[in-house]
Amino acid sequence: MRVIETWGLLDMVKPLPCGLLEALVVVGALEEEVQAAVVSSDDLPKKLKPAVLDVFAPPFTIKEVVSQKSNGSCSKTARCRSFRKPKAEKVFGTTSDAKEVTESQDVSVPRELDLTGIPLLCFPEGLCLQVQRPEDSFHSLVFTDVDGNRTYGVVLTFWRPVQANIIQNGSVRHLSRSCGMQFFFPTGICITSKRPYYTALTDCLSSFLAELKSSSRGQIESKLLEFSAKMALIPCPPVGLLYVKFTLKPLEIILPPPFEPDQLPVDLALHIPFLCFSPSQVVQILTCLLTEQQVVLLCSNIALLTPLAEALLALLRPLRWRHALVPILADQMLDFIEAPTVFLMGCHVQHRSIVQQVPDLVMVNVDSRAITSAGCDTLINVPNMPCAAKQQFLNSVQALRMHYDLEVIGQGESCTFDESRQRRRLWQWQMNQAVSDAALQFVITLFRDVSQHLNYEHRVFNREQFLKDQESLDLPFYTKVLKTDMFITFLKERLSRTTDAFSRIEQSTRSQSQRQRHDMWDSPRKLPAKVVANKMQPICKLENINQTDQQVCMAWKKRSIYCLLPQIEPVRKQPMREMHTFSLPSIPSNAQHEYAVKIYYKDCNERLSRYITNLEADCDKESATAEGKPSLRASGLCLRGCMHASSGRPLEALADLAGLARCDMAAFPRAVVRAIVQDLEPKDRRLAEKRPELAHLLREIAGVTESPQENQAEGPTAENCRSVKNFSLPKKHLQVEDFVRCVQESGIAQDRGSIQRLFSSLTLGQQKQVDPTTFEMFHKAWKETEQETHDLHLPRSTLENLDKNECVYKVSPSIKTSLGQGRLAMTQRRLFLLAEGKGSYIEVALYRNIEEVEATSVISIFPPRVPALKIKIKHRSEAFTANLKSDRDLWHLMVKEMWAGKQTAHHHKDPQILKQAATNVLLMDALVQCLQSSKAIYAATKLAHFTDSEMTQLMPKTTVETLRGKISPSAGLASPEAVDALLYTTGTETQPHEGGTEGVPPRLWCTTGNGRVSIFNTTTWSKEQDGIRAGHKRLTCILAVGHMQVWVGSVDGTIYILDTRSLSFNKQLSEHRESVTSLLFSHDDPTSSKWVISCSIDGRVVAWNPITLQVHHSFHIPNCSSLTSMMNNSDSLWCCLGKSIEQFTLRGKPLCKLSIVEAQRPQGFSCFALIPKARLWTASREDGNLQAWDPKKPQGPMRTLQLPDCAGIKSMICVGQKLWVGGVSDGPDYVGKVYVVDTENYTIERELKGHVDSVTCLLHIKDRYVLSGSGRRDGKVAIWQII
Repeated sequence: MRVIETWGLLDMVKPLPCGLLEALVVVGALEEEVQAAVVSSDDLPKKLKPAVLDVFAPPFTIKEVVSQKSNGSCSKTARCRSFRKPKAEKVFGTTSDAKEVTESQDVSVPRELDLTGIPLLCFPEGLCLQVQRPEDSFHSLVFTDVDGNRTYGVVLTFWRPVQANIIQNGSVRHLSRSCGMQFFFPTGICITSKRPYYTALTDCLSSFLAELKSSSRGQIESKLLEFSAKMALIPCPPVGLLYVKFTLKPLEIILPPPFEPDQLPVDLALHIPFLCFSPSQVVQILTCLLTEQQVVLLCSNIALLTPLAEALLALLRPLRWRHALVPILADQMLDFIEAPTVFLMGCHVQHRSIVQQVPDLVMVNVDSRAITSAGCDTLINVPNMPCAAKQQFLNSVQALRMHYDLEVIGQGESCTFDESRQRRRLWQWQMNQAVSDAALQFVITLFRDVSQHLNYEHRVFNREQFLKDQESLDLPFYTKVLKTDMFITFLKERLSRTTDAFSRIEQSTRSQSQRQRHDMWDSPRKLPAKVVANKMQPICKLENINQTDQQVCMAWKKRSIYCLLPQIEPVRKQPMREMHTFSLPSIPSNAQHEYAVKIYYKDCNERLSRYITNLEADCDKESATAEGKPSLRASGLCLRGCMHASSGRPLEALADLAGLARCDMAAFPRAVVRAIVQDLEPKDRRLAEKRPELAHLLREIAGVTESPQENQAEGPTAENCRSVKNFSLPKKHLQVEDFVRCVQESGIAQDRGSIQRLFSSLTLGQQKQVDPTTFEMFHKAWKETEQETHDLHLPRSTLENLDKNECVYKVSPSIKTSLGQGRLAMTQRRLFLLAEGKGSYIEVALYRNIEEVEATSVISIFPPRVPALKIKIKHRSEAFTANLKSDRDLWHLMVKEMWAGKQTAHHHKDPQILKQAATNVLLMDALVQCLQSSKAIYAATKLAHFTDSEMTQLMPKTTVETLRGKISPSAGLASPEAVDALLYTTGTETQPHEGGTEGVPPRLWCTTGNGRVSIFNTTTWSKEQDGIRAGHKRLTCILAVGHMQVWVGSVDGTIYILDTRSLSFNKQLSEHRESVTSLLFSHDDPTSSKWVISCSIDGRVVAWNPITLQVHHSFHIPNCSSLTSMMNNSDSLWCCLGKSIEQFTLRGKPLCKLSIVEAQRPQGFSCFALIPKARLWTASREDGNLQAWDPKKPQGPMRTLQLPDCAGIKSMICVGQKLWVGGVSDGPDYVGKVYVVDTENYTIERELKGHVDSVTCLLHIKDRYVLSGSGRRDGKVAIWQII
């Protein structure tokens, strides 16, 4: 006998890694119990015990082999993974079936599925016989295992007549004929899935119900098997914008995708809570959930509980409910509500009397629309929602039209049933997006200020300062919320810099004042005086928690001079997501047959290939519809990869999934890829390692190189998120490094230099360590001085004279001054006097107008001489004096430091210096309060960094004339980091049409440190975004490709691609194996360039298609040991190879080579620049020598030029006929210099000193500015005017 395989081996067909179906469970009563209940039918309806009758789990296959005999007959062997009760106990067959021989079945149930709890949840009100046939019904479930993993299910309860026989007078008669009654019993069919596709699963069961009703009892089992096999072939859509559509006759069903990597899809009506409760009541329920109360939903309609619970939790995204979630409790499970933990549960309203006996519960009665605490008629011990967020949410929700029937009035009826369903489906998706946008803005308003109190380096949240910044009426709410697991998980995601809808919209909707406060990195978190005045007195007593919402809002509206309306920001309407669908081929009717499944997978792959090809064609045409195509292509590749994996083609699957890096990393299914890699056969693994893109993927999965973007694609979880630290006072002696860490974690200061000076001040005359008692005393003094200004109430007339973000740093007691009696106050801009009695504002001086600060004394009767502070002010004949007495020396130090800081900041055009001076002043104040000894003032002088600093010396005149300002990409970090690359992008205007793209301002992009990218708005030179991560290695080059992408090359050999709208790195190119050193266009004009060229230090040059991100061609420069930079010119490439500068065609053909005899320049070239008139300038690596070349005469340089006082050159750019060169001075000062060279006359026009470290990079912005970035000792960017 010869066996022939018809398609492939059985083990080549595997379950879909992202399939819709997890299992199908059949639940009902055992036949013996049903018959016994019918016989004793006097006490009907009688509850029976539900039991699991069948479990169908994938794979569903039939191995087909052809046995070639003489008659050519075929034999088939079936294999079905299912759990089954013995046939004698099943209700589908007759009594005679029990006599058949039972055979053992293959039992394979998903590990997460709890078979003991499913029967109770399928029949939460009990399983009863009925004499009248009820309507078939649906309800949804949520299963949670011990690890907190959730499984979602939908239950179909259908009714069938009881077919039972009894023996009467020695003969067998049908029961219904003997008693004249017909009995009906229920059976539950539960479909479970790892995704909450409630609507889709309900539609699937609805399509199966008609077939189920028309089947005989003996056919039901085979029908269930066939239906389960079909469901197992349906894939879930990956993260993105692609919907998956399939048909189960007569219904057309669509699966929506998850739009964010860390979220589940939404397949229910999010407006359900607003149909059940008023918007204010919904806010009350959300408050209970945010404060993690024990909440029980009560409703007479069991089917409403799960959609209501899921919709409420969806409104809190991105906050995640990780506690117990049991929307439906069976009668036998009511003891769950006594659990001593946080939960959200639900049950039938008939159990209200039992529920209200449990203390501390919040009862949400859907039928009576009442929200009360157990045993009370009102809601107690639940704080009020902050009014600003609540009012904004109410305004947004009340503007929505949530009744579909009202929306379609006046519209014609659809011609077909499918059109009617599609119309309703589109309306529901639009409504879901509107509700989601309102809810997201609500959460953003609640927690917008969280990011301002995070220490990302040490993963510390300054809880105390955050609470101080909140409104007094809101403190009870935030005090409870900050202790919840939901908020702690949310903090972990923020500290990990998770890029999601919350972070994107929160940053894009910041007001100017919020941006300025967010940029105050190096200064302590001092609230502006106007914000402090706007805050009410604390009213956090417990009795105030029980105030009604109306009372709270009225009190909030009556607060000080600032009204409610300016603080309520309108909800930004997000553009409606366009619906893109992919239609699956017809699901085979014989879906348990291997051959049919193979054909189905083949059809799916062909359709997906055509779909992906069409998307690539759209991108190549660069049509208007090409926007968003990469995300759709990523979804198509992910689906096709899963299909390949199920078809037994792992290498093709890995190739598709590796291609996601070029489309959208958000769709990357790390768990699926890891499972495929683990199942690879040794032969396939060897083949994969020979393919570059697969070898890189294997290294990623193996953990050789970790990418934060890929980790983020899986979504943050409790396992991979690091903990959030709460600052605690030290319990042991602190060396300098430990002291720096503790001060940074406490939120006192971040600048490492200031903290080291504080350490020296606290350890004067002692061993160089700070004991715990001293640190505690200093920390207490810091808090006391901070609270002193926080509790200061300034009159309205004073506030009108202060800037919006001006903070009060120090206030004296009432003293006598030359301007009268009053209190002297200090801000970061000025000194002013609060005149006693009048409460009026008298300006003493702006720091820029101060000429001299002197510690003196004035003659008095008693005591004879009073210590005083004397300040000479420009344009005033008389000096200002203040009798500060014992505080004179401290005020003298503080005013001189702020004055010196202002002068230094003005000379160096660096506003960061003034913030650092403010930090020094506050540290002085706390230090003197802490020490309270004769040495206190002397110790405080150690903190006067700018008073006696060399930085106060005037810079050279040419530098002052040319320098326009400085910005600090490293602001907020413990120490500066080198600026490695700079990029300028022009802005875009807001689209005028409805829902058009919002305009983007012109931006400066800076790469710093290990994989950080900072963004500045060049209109205001304010930081727009900080610390976008691209790997963990240094970023060497950056290039803007169109308006939507920024490419960044890394030392790890990866090119990271940033989406300028979401400001996240969602794509990667991994063709290089060594450090990427340059990115450029193939032609001088970027708009006419066909390719983007990248090169790596090992000499590999790659030309990329910027639309499809595919490699067009590549070549390797022979005998290359160090390719450090590259430039384009006239369809050719100039490359700096260390010892030489060589020219190549775009295809790699050598054209020209410039080199110097090694004996003359053994160190080689560091950089080069091309200027008009076909000239080329090069720079030596370790000295200040420049060489001018004529490429047509490569024998040697035309001219050399030695830069004065220059020890090395690291960067060079051409601006017109001028050459701007960045180097470092020769000497111990190691000052970074920028030289401006006239290339026509070979002269040095300007020598600019603007950095304290070498100039690492230069950038030309139009014809106005040149920007220079410096090394890690400085870490700043200087802005130079082109003159």
